[in-house]
Amino acid sequence: MVFGELVDTVPMLGSQRKSYILIGALLMATGLLTLAGAAGHWLTFARPDQLYVLGAMLVAIGTVFQDVVADAISTEVVPRTDTAGNERPDDSVRVELGMVQVLSRLAVSAGVLAVAGLSGWLASFMPRQDVFVIGLIIPAISVAGVLLRGTETMERRPIDWRILGGGIVFGVVVVVLGTAAFRSGRRLSS
Repeated sequence: MVFGELVDTVPMLGSQRKSYILIGALLMATGLLTLAGAAGHWLTFARPDQLYVLGAMLVAIGTVFQDVVADAISTEVVPRTDTAGNERPDDSVRVELGMVQVLSRLAVSAGVLAVAGLSGWLASFMPRQDVFVIGLIIPAISVAGVLLRGTETMERRPIDWRILGGGIVFGVVVVVLGTAAFRSGRRLSS
């Protein structure tokens, strides 16, 4: 919710979409390098289990950023007007938007299964740190996509502070409660 509102309303570095894809790729790459450092024992600023949690969180947050941008872009590929410039029927636009969402979810699912299978197979005969380093291909593909994509043609809208502010407050509360439970070694619920 928060990331979606940011992507739709807050441009960064002069870009509405590309900058968020780059941020996601940077977070993913940092997470993968943290995981590689934990597996290879060449990162020592924290215990390996803490590094694994940090790395996994960075990869997950980077993936969420990129997924939100992909969802936003996918709604822009469906034309709202026909070739003559007339408004297309709302039902027709909705059907196409639904199909784009279904196809994108299938693509994401296939990608997740392929990467999980490939990384599991590689880990059966390669050091884990090398598998994480090979995983850097994924954010590199995202960066290549940003560099190859043309100009952005997105209309900006004002920030809805109920969504952004409420989401940030909710996120802070969840992180504080989760961190407090993690530090005390207790679970919040059974």
